[in-house]
Amino acid sequence: MASQNNLRALFDWIQIQLFINDSLDTIIHNVLGIPSDYFFLKQGKLEHYDYDHVVEYGSIRIYFDSSGQKLDCMLVMSGEALEFYRTEVLGQMKLTVKDFLLNLFQIYENQFKITRVDPAIDDWNTIPYFTPQQLMRICRKNDLFMEKAPILMYMGLKQRKKG
Repeated sequence: MASQNNLRALFDWIQIQLFINDSLDTIIHNVLGIPSDYFFLKQGKLEHYDYDHVVEYGSIRIYFDSSGQKLDCMLVMSGEALEFYRTEVLGQMKLTVKDFLLNLFQIYENQFKITRVDPAIDDWNTIPYFTPQQLMRICRKNDLFMEKAPILMYMGLKQRKKG
């Protein structure tokens, strides 16, 4: 019998644009709690943004404009980066992703924008807890929503949220 105990919901991608007039070292320390000397500087671009450099620690990336003209940067964590961050960084500090986000809200209040979040459900049941048909029904009932953004429907059709 399928059980909720064999489910795990998590973020599989998170992208946060920070509008902060602090040094990159300060941002890395305050936002991620990781020493900045763990990161390596490289040239790098992020599609649709004017960043020309990136600092990386494993798959954790922060894109920025090296000219100093822009005061924003973009934190990008893929599923691999988030798994590493959850276990090796937050886990060592006995913290969760919720604590990470609360810290972000407390320190930088209105100085950031979450530009992308991909949720995921891991199901280790022999018989799946949710069938694909159940997930499609949930999506069709619009139990999932995005505010002020295009929604990519599950059949590949782009639709704008009304309102």
